[in-house]
Amino acid sequence: MGTVAREFQLSDGSIWTARQLAFELGITQTACRCRLSKTNDIAVVMRPKYVLNEKAPKAYKCKEFELSDGSKMTAQQIAKKYDINTSTIYARLLRNIRDINVLSQKPRNTANKSSKGYVKMSFQPKAVRNVIKERNYFDPMSRLFLKMT
Repeated sequence: MGTVAREFQLSDGSIWTARQLAFELGITQTACRCRLSKTNDIAVVMRPKYVLNEKAPKAYKCKEFELSDGSKMTAQQIAKKYDINTSTIYARLLRNIRDINVLSQKPRNTANKSSKGYVKMSFQPKAVRNVIKERNYFDPMSRLFLKMT
């Protein structure tokens, strides 16, 4: 058996439940119950849903770069012209590469065999090897405790 919804009488004499008010105002029942429990003033209870002042989104303005051939283009225009990812072009431009020949080159596939999956300890850089050797697995006492569990 369901419970009977509590009815609230407002200052103008109208009677509302939280569910009816929520449907009418387009807000949650919890918000309606909160409003109704605080006051019975019709102006406060029936105020519209609070919305922050929404500003229109600013149009994205891309910085223009002067290139080696004297033209001024944005990174997006360069990326579209040479069919290269925009982030790659940005990275090159932010490293002060303005030469058209360098900017227009497609990125090379730099994936080497050692960068994929597990890399053996002997192939790790010395700094990485030292950090790995400090782990519990390589400590004789910790290793003993690990075997006990």
